[in-house]
Amino acid sequence: MRASVLRAVEHPRLLVSLALGFAGLALWHRVSQAKTFLYADLQHFFQFADTLFTARHLDYYQSVADQTFTYAHLPLFPMLLAPFQRLYLAAGSEPIFAVKTLVYAFDFATAGLLVLLALRRGLTRAQSLGVGVLWLFAPWLLEAGALNGHVTSIAAFFFVAALLRLRVPWQAGVLVSLSVVTRSEFALAAAALGGYYLRRGPRPALGFGAGALAVLAVIVGPFLLRDAGAVHWAVVGHLQGRGDALPVLRGLFKTFTGDLPDVFKGPQDWAMPLALLLAPAVGFFNRGAARGVFQASLIYALALALGHGRYFVLPLVTGFAYAVRPQRYPWILIVFAAEFLLPLTRDLRWVLRFAAIALFFLWPLLARSVRARAGVRANAKSKIEAPA
Repeated sequence: MRASVLRAVEHPRLLVSLALGFAGLALWHRVSQAKTFLYADLQHFFQFADTLFTARHLDYYQSVADQTFTYAHLPLFPMLLAPFQRLYLAAGSEPIFAVKTLVYAFDFATAGLLVLLALRRGLTRAQSLGVGVLWLFAPWLLEAGALNGHVTSIAAFFFVAALLRLRVPWQAGVLVSLSVVTRSEFALAAAALGGYYLRRGPRPALGFGAGALAVLAVIVGPFLLRDAGAVHWAVVGHLQGRGDALPVLRGLFKTFTGDLPDVFKGPQDWAMPLALLLAPAVGFFNRGAARGVFQASLIYALALALGHGRYFVLPLVTGFAYAVRPQRYPWILIVFAAEFLLPLTRDLRWVLRFAAIALFFLWPLLARSVRARAGVRANAKSKIEAPA
């Protein structure tokens, strides 16, 4: 009976029908919000993209160095957007539709790569389809792209593609570097992968580094040569002093003591550089690339000063990449339910997140300790029961 049900669920026609149905629903949901976006943020997208076909292109970061807010990432997305923006404007359409076209395309393309990764890691076709569906309907992704018009799924696409090419270090370096020059936070994923390849030896590490640096040289190099200080200010400097305490610390202290100590109030600019410094070590000390990158992204989540959905797409996609194995697949559903369905206050949610992250980091040590104690007890029992 069970075998026949499994065969029915895995039937290609059923899976294709389900895939088309969910894809249509996901596209309808996105198109219904096509005109919704964060106006102030996307003006920077439009302005940067508008300079691509002009002599002012390399001067963009320098031209906005005196502004309070600007485009806070490296320049790949404006480069991708520019031709689409020109086409949409020439057709009398609004530039936001050019952004949403790219966002939607990469939402679905990333879902496809996650399905492929899941199949390669041993999930069934039905389970792999479920991974793609959960990605398309993840609230963080919907908030980031469909609602606000941010381009996190483009960076996620290049990251998953890098995992699919792990056996060729220079290709993985190229692909993960493309994610970094799209969204700055993916630098933590790149750093963790760098640690992973360093563990494998000098040759893989050099191949990975060469591929990554080649992309940075081609895409970012000209801007750095024009004004490296302006690029640094846009990507790092103008984000300093943001936020009021780390949400995880606020949640822990307010839940257990009722108040947040003064030392943890205000901007906490030390947290994200520390997370970036830890990422290569985390990647190095994990045998699996996906686990190391996921752990680095969890440290990044703890270091976040702001709680917008777009900032959580990095741990979302790295979590999928880590969990798409038969023994881990159920945890995807458990985490989704805990994160998106439980009616928790913001502070209590951060307490739950912190506890789960701490357990995830400590679990290998706890499991090793339990196995060691079980071995000691088994040896002692065998000695007692052994005949004299």
